[in-house]
Amino acid sequence: MDILVAGAGPAGLSFAYFAAKQGFSVTVVDSGTAETLWSKPCGDAVSKGYSLPFDPPEGGELKQKVDAIRLHFPKHNDYIELKGAGGYMIDRNLFGRRILDDAANEGVSFIEKTSVTGPIIGDGRVVGVTARVKGHGAKIHASLVVDATGSAAAVKSKLPHEWPVSEPPGHFMLAYRAIAELKEVKDPTTIEMFFNQEIAPKAYWWFFPEGGNAANIGLGAPAGSHNVLMKNFGELMAGFKVKKTINKGGALIPVSRPPLSLVGPGVLVIGDASPTVDPMSGGGINSSVNA
Repeated sequence: MDILVAGAGPAGLSFAYFAAKQGFSVTVVDSGTAETLWSKPCGDAVSKGYSLPFDPPEGGELKQKVDAIRLHFPKHNDYIELKGAGGYMIDRNLFGRRILDDAANEGVSFIEKTSVTGPIIGDGRVVGVTARVKGHGAKIHASLVVDATGSAAAVKSKLPHEWPVSEPPGHFMLAYRAIAELKEVKDPTTIEMFFNQEIAPKAYWWFFPEGGNAANIGLGAPAGSHNVLMKNFGELMAGFKVKKTINKGGALIPVSRPPLSLVGPGVLVIGDASPTVDPMSGGGINSSVNA
């Protein structure tokens, strides 16, 4: 095949879709399934500030339209409101499955339950990957390997250290969030970010409405402060009238600059593996898709 994409997140599927439109034969592999696409816990927000190369979310993909962003400073009565700087709260899985369908219509093959474990290097270049396919070892060869495996960087992390593309990220943040049904959501079209250093040291906590009385509530903290993060998250959630917790989880987010090169011999690194996360907000859907 021409291109093997490891990882079917926002970056991997977007790359596969556009590569196939250019006439390349593309296969995407992912450790999950179509039912678990784009399942990484995050704020689930897509900004209008970036021009997504796909049609906006619609139907079940769209949980809530956002008209403004409100940035709160340490004293919570001090804030800046950015009207017209909104976007969409999305159902990540449904939006991702639509992109997968679009990619499939362009000829992209998708192989699920396949975990890439490292690169295959021959004659000074990447010529494929080693993988576990439904529990069995395998080798998959391609002219170009694209590492879109997220912060794990399954291919990039095992490249020769002298290749500039192998440069590891310098900084990580932890994020934890819950999607909860509340007694009331007062302003359903405004997402809010609180830069309170007591609750979210060196980061922020957020309140993103998800339609109806549901909200995505979470916070960040420096990597290595898991106990502080979970303690503060518990205290944060205790301040809300939660009727039901729908979903909760955490993720590791790289927030350093990209490596000196995103390209090496036979390999390209994109998405959180590169990383192309916005270092100010930790958001990665828009920037990964556009990159």
